[in-house]
Amino acid sequence: MTRPLVSLAVASISLLVGCETEDATMAVVDNAYPVASDGGATTEITVYKVWWRTTLFLDAVAPGAEGATERTVPATDTAYAVLAPGWDPSSPHPPAVLL
Repeated sequence: MTRPLVSLAVASISLLVGCETEDATMAVVDNAYPVASDGGATTEITVYKVWWRTTLFLDAVAPGAEGATERTVPATDTAYAVLAPGWDPSSPHPPAVLL
């Protein structure tokens, strides 16, 4: 069994201004799939979308890159990712294949 290469890093960040809410919890999508060494985009795995707890990450994340940080709620739930093998995130067209 292989270990998933897409990880979801969750870090707590304190609010800088005083308010009566708990500390903000932030999450980020980190695409740990390798960048193709031969420059062949057909072998690369792009993270197309991710859902974690109450947060939908809409921006695609290229191999070896990190997505935008999103605010979420504290939890230890499973993240669900839709992968787009061979798709370039800068493409104006949707991926032909989704996993």
